[in-house]
Amino acid sequence: MQVFNGVIEHTQGESFTLDMDVRYPNGDPYIISSQLENPYILFTIASTQYHQKDRYIMRHWLNASIDFPRFYQTKPDETLMKNASIKTANSFKEWLSINTSSSDWDPNTGYTKAVYHLNNDTYWYGVGSFDNSGNLVGIQEVKEYKTRIILSFSHEETKNMVGQTYVYFIEGVNGIKLETWLLREIYDKKEEIEKAFNYLEIELDSENNVHLYSTEEGWRQDITENSSYQYDILKTIDDKNLKDISKDQPIVITDTTNNDVIVNDGEWKVVTNVNGRGLNRWQIL
Repeated sequence: MQVFNGVIEHTQGESFTLDMDVRYPNGDPYIISSQLENPYILFTIASTQYHQKDRYIMRHWLNASIDFPRFYQTKPDETLMKNASIKTANSFKEWLSINTSSSDWDPNTGYTKAVYHLNNDTYWYGVGSFDNSGNLVGIQEVKEYKTRIILSFSHEETKNMVGQTYVYFIEGVNGIKLETWLLREIYDKKEEIEKAFNYLEIELDSENNVHLYSTEEGWRQDITENSSYQYDILKTIDDKNLKDISKDQPIVITDTTNNDVIVNDGEWKVVTNVNGRGLNRWQIL
């Protein structure tokens, strides 16, 4: 596998790991908002840019709540771009201690509200200590910011990709957890489902949470957490709402207009493997 000017090329059936610093076309890093409930970075490879029948799609979901620091402000702060003296961790930490106050920090994340763009074209943020009222009491350290994603592609995944040019997309997305969305859909079809499956019972608790029970095994069993089972039930009743939704994706994006498109139409080239064997490589992009 090789990368040149954002074009990713590999052999059919090749196993490799892609290590990528995610940035917008203008060079700014992707900064994940601390205000999102279920943020993910979605990496998609598709046979065409447009939705059509028999379109090949591969998706990788990265949990932005776990894998990345998140910030109140999603655009880099350019205050220090004209200050040539702030280029090191120590000088940036000293600048923060003199020039920022509690209002510039977010006690909910523990970081500065913004990521700062330095004059040497690196990006940094501060990690603070706070009292019980959320006031800054000290700066623990400063860190360089990168939205680094690491994706592994196996032989099993790439062997079914034919020799052609695909497109890849990288998006910042937010949505409803899959299990929550499935239960809402099930409750909306409560009457139809209970009629088709007479051993299923669908109920709301006092907080309007949906619960699903089954008596198929001869006793009342709570299967509320079994999202795979719920997916199969909905697919049996009516699979129209399940279009483009797989049972192993973590969230359902209910409003795609809010997707933050980072890379829109990157080139992903697959070379036919005439030997039928894949290689194993690690590529840093």
